[in-house]
Amino acid sequence: MTTEPSRLYKLMVLYILNHCDFPLTNSQITDFVVGKEYTDYFTLQKAIYNLIDDEFLESIPENNNTRYTLTDKGRDSINAFEGNISSSIRNDIDEYLRKNKFELRSSYDTVADYYKTKSGDFTAHLRVNENDRPFIDLSLIVPDEENARMLCSKWKEKNRDIYEYILRTLSS
Repeated sequence: MTTEPSRLYKLMVLYILNHCDFPLTNSQITDFVVGKEYTDYFTLQKAIYNLIDDEFLESIPENNNTRYTLTDKGRDSINAFEGNISSSIRNDIDEYLRKNKFELRSSYDTVADYYKTKSGDFTAHLRVNENDRPFIDLSLIVPDEENARMLCSKWKEKNRDIYEYILRTLSS
C-alpha cells in the first residue's frame, strides 16, 4: 500500500516512539529519519509539529531540549496504521533502535542542567536515572556559567566513573 509522503513521515515518527519505552529527543528522531535520507530536516519537523498539534505526540521540555512521547491517541493510531509503513522501513527502524537503544536510553537517563542562583553563582544539577527514578543526584555550585557548562558536559561522559569513585571512597 502506498502512503503519501507526509503521512508516511508521521507514521514513521509514531512507529519509532511506539517501539521505545522512553521519550526521544527531536535530534534522536531526526538523526534516524534524515540520516537514512527518508526526507529532509524541514519536512520532518513539519510532520513532528503536526503530530503535536493533532495531539498524537506530547512534547516534554527538558533542559535545553525537547523530548517526545506518544499520547494515547498516537499509540492507537500507530497500532491501527503501522501496516501502512513498508516492511523495509520498519526493519530499518527496528535495526536502528536495536543497535542504538543503549545510547538512546543513556541520553534519557543522564541529565545535566545548570542555572544561575540568586547570589550570582551557578548550580550544575547532575543526575542519572534508573527505572525512571534518580539513581544519583548531585548539585554543585560553581562561580561561573563556563564551569557549570563544563561540568554538565563532562557528566554525560564520566557519570559512571564518578558514581563508582564515590561508592568506593565512601565504603572504604
